[in-house]
Amino acid sequence: MIKRICKGRKLSALLMILLCTLFVLTLFVVGTDLLKQKYTNSEGSVRLNIPTYIDGKDQATHPSVIDIGAYVNDEKWNGYRYWMAYTPYPFAEGGEENPSVAASNDLMRWETPEGLCNPIANNEETCCDELKDTHILFRDDLERLEVWYLGRVNGTLKKGDPLLLFYKYSYDGINWSDYIVSREITGYTSPSLIWQDGIYRMWAISTDGTLCYAESADGSIWSEEITCRIGGSTAAREMWHGSVAYQNGQYDYVFIKSGNANSEILYAESRNGIDFDEPREIIRKGSGWDRYYRPCLIYTDEKYYCFYGVITESNEWYISLSKGNDVDTLEGIREDSIPLMTSLDTTVESSHTINSELRIINQCLKRYCRFEVIFILLAWIVLIILKPSIAKYFDLIWLLSWMLVSAYLWLRFGAANVIAAIILLITSGVVGLLFSLCCLGFNCVRRPAQ
Repeated sequence: MIKRICKGRKLSALLMILLCTLFVLTLFVVGTDLLKQKYTNSEGSVRLNIPTYIDGKDQATHPSVIDIGAYVNDEKWNGYRYWMAYTPYPFAEGGEENPSVAASNDLMRWETPEGLCNPIANNEETCCDELKDTHILFRDDLERLEVWYLGRVNGTLKKGDPLLLFYKYSYDGINWSDYIVSREITGYTSPSLIWQDGIYRMWAISTDGTLCYAESADGSIWSEEITCRIGGSTAAREMWHGSVAYQNGQYDYVFIKSGNANSEILYAESRNGIDFDEPREIIRKGSGWDRYYRPCLIYTDEKYYCFYGVITESNEWYISLSKGNDVDTLEGIREDSIPLMTSLDTTVESSHTINSELRIINQCLKRYCRFEVIFILLAWIVLIILKPSIAKYFDLIWLLSWMLVSAYLWLRFGAANVIAAIILLITSGVVGLLFSLCCLGFNCVRRPAQ
């Protein structure tokens, strides 16, 4: 039937060739993707197993890690040397993004300390719609841990709505204080704080892509923010989430770029916390993870450890780790590190396998095969009823249907990657073809009555 329709119709023949070409292109893109290097040497190929308070959804992100050994002589504090603040974020569910704490003695096996009930803060107590961007610090003068975090009261950061900066403290890592509101923050995200020389020092990333600094003696009254110089300039850069730490006699800043293509982790250093060197790449993404999220860097036992969020194609949020003697020669953890970790019931499905590619295609088809596009068909049928002569322009109906469906799906859902874009075009092309055939059939049924 298609051959008969396309006969004598150059436009229909070209559209059919285009549709077949898109099918072939899908196979090529999928095949190329499968042949890519899944993980680079610098990035971790597995997650750190970090148990969360959400059964069956052990997806932790936004890590902040501190080495207590840098502050206390016995190198442990209440049984653990390393403490981490993080937020669960299963499948990007903001309602579950509540500050939580884990502890470790080797940076590989992370567990919830006995007696601690995570989360240490939740949405209900603050009336915020989400709590996020955790950062942990240790006050050696008071010998207590503090976890700082942001609360979004309403709206979104892009609309300029203010965020509240909270913190809680604990003298044993188990029992935590009531929340304390430090200040209101507008236009900043991903704060990182340290306690140094009797004051709080805070860095945060502005929405326009600058790193800003402020300080406070009591955590309530803050100085005016000043813009840090990076690479000798205060100009805005592509920066989204990052953290600053003071260690080994300098300030280390690690961050990811803004946007969804977070394919690298960048590093810059400073002697005074204000003037940072030109950033350089220390971790590069392969094709195993979909993108990165907020990193943090610690220096302990003469080694660097970079923790960072990793996100899968299925929108699962985890934390991975790279380590090395030098910040420029980090190596990611591999499968042989799994026996050193806490055992979890959940597993991470490998990305960019045949099964994962088929799953992505299936998800795209479910997203793009929308019931509402049937109204385009109804519009054509109404038009044919009013003006039957246009039914003979089958190829033009197909082309316009293809364009209309593509435009609607693109504006409504967009395309996250190349495969999704191709599937969108294939879906709209097939839907347009079916619409055109239905219009042609409807006109054929109507002819005897004319």
